[in-house]
This record gives sequence, C-alpha cells and structure tokens, in this order.
Amino acid sequence: MYLENLREKIFKKDLGIGETFSAAFDLFKIILKENKLLAFLQYILILAPITSIFLGYFWMAMLALSGYTQLIPIFFLLGFILVIAFVIANNYFIAYFSRKIALKVEGRADKFSTEGILIKSLAMFGISAGLRIILSVLEIFPFIGTFLAFLANIAMIVIFIWALLYFYDIYYIRNFTLSESLDYSLKLSEGNRLKKIIPGIIFVVVAVIGSMIIILPFSSIVRGFSNGIGIFLVVIVISVVICLFFLYSQALQIVIYLNVENNYLENEGKDSKYNFKDKEEISFENNQSLNNFLDENNEK
Repeated sequence: MYLENLREKIFKKDLGIGETFSAAFDLFKIILKENKLLAFLQYILILAPITSIFLGYFWMAMLALSGYTQLIPIFFLLGFILVIAFVIANNYFIAYFSRKIALKVEGRADKFSTEGILIKSLAMFGISAGLRIILSVLEIFPFIGTFLAFLANIAMIVIFIWALLYFYDIYYIRNFTLSESLDYSLKLSEGNRLKKIIPGIIFVVVAVIGSMIIILPFSSIVRGFSNGIGIFLVVIVISVVICLFFLYSQALQIVIYLNVENNYLENEGKDSKYNFKDKEEISFENNQSLNNFLDENNEK
C-alpha cells in the first residue's frame, strides 16, 4: 500500500519541494520497514570507519608510549589500505542500494541484477582517486600550484552543477555506459538543476542542525562515564544519526531522479533517443512503458 502510494506521487506529477521531501520520507520509512538488512549494512559501513579511527589513534599512542615507534609507519600503511577498501566497499554499496531501491519503486524488483555494479564502483573510485592525485600534485607547487588547485576545484563544481547532477543516479541505476550516463544527465539537467540543488541545500542544513541538536547534548551526558564507555556510546549514537540521515539522503536522491526522469520521458520530443513515447502510450501506473524502454537499453 505504501509503495503504491509512493508510485502515485512520483510518477503522476512534477513534485514540488515539499512533496519531494514527503515522498522521500515515505520511501525512507519503506526502506527501514522492508529493507532492514540494507539499513543495517549502511550502519556497519558508517560504524566501522569511525571505530577504526578511534582504535587507530589508541594503538598508535600505545605503540609510542611503549617505545615501538618503528611500527607506527606499518599502522599508517594498514590504515591507508583499509581506507581504500572502505571507499570501494562504500561505492559498491551505494550503487547496489540505489539500483535495488529505485527498481523496487518502479515495480521492477525482478529486474534487479548486480551485474556491472562492481565495475562501475571501481570506475568511480578510479576517477575520484585520479582527480585527487592531480589536485595533490598541483598543491605541491607554492602559490601557483595552490591557485591552480583552487581553479580546478571551482571548475569541478561548475561541471558538476552543469552536467553531473544526475550522473551518479543514472550510472548506478541504469545499464548505461559512462558516456551515455553523462549525455543523459545533461538532458535531465536542462530545467531541472534547481530540483536537485535546492532540496540538497535544505537537507544539508537540516542534517547539520539536527546532528548538533542530537549529538551535542548526548556528548555532555556521557562525559560522566569513564572515557572508554563514553567514547563507545558517542560513536554508536553518531553512527546511528549519520546512518539515518544518509538513508534519507539516498531516498531523497532516488525520488528526485525518478520524478525528473519520468517528466523528461513524458515530455521529450520525438528526436530524443531516450524518448519512447511514440512507441506506445505511457502508463506509469504499472510502469510498463518504462519497463520496455529500459529493457531495450539493458539488451545493448
């Protein structure tokens, strides 16, 4: 029932900001109710790195106090390897989560497949790492390097807003290549950039304020406990809060993307290769037209 009502919201009209947040909250509740394992895995992916940071500092302090400073570089190396492994695992989870939940909302859960998810998550990791390395190299050079790195960051922000707002959703959810995802993202972005930007800004502001309201008072309370217990409780609470905000953020991104894509596919002209309106009457009640369109692309 909840899922049917959600589809009615997403696939029947162009959602406003308030309606978008409402639909995202509906999806958020569905995820917590019907996809508990995914929610738990998200919690673990947040708890693990936070715990690792605290444990890493603890063990390095112990090594330094014990005189085994020669082992500290080894811990740094292990930490670096763990960071890479975590980033790849997190990218994979985001891709898996986005595709699974989006197809569920569309009524195409039976079409879900993990095929290509690992390659796509590795590709995103490689691109991100490459950009990070380039920026790090630029920052090595005094003044001019810092200035160029600053310009590069500005350029990336502009490019992201102009062309990549819907790129990650498309690339992870649909069976499109990098170039196809970029092209499709450009098309969806036309006239729809604020639909992604404004909710994103509102969410970030609310998330920051909400986190402060929840975490700061709790931190004051646990100061009465011993250091170990207090830190452990803070880590658990922080992880829960971040997990809930992240799950809602993912739900929000999926709702925005599906609604924008639905409007695009209904209104796009005949010359667009993504348009399938002229093939048969669009009915998002059962998503049959969308199924046909996406199945054709999956057969590429």
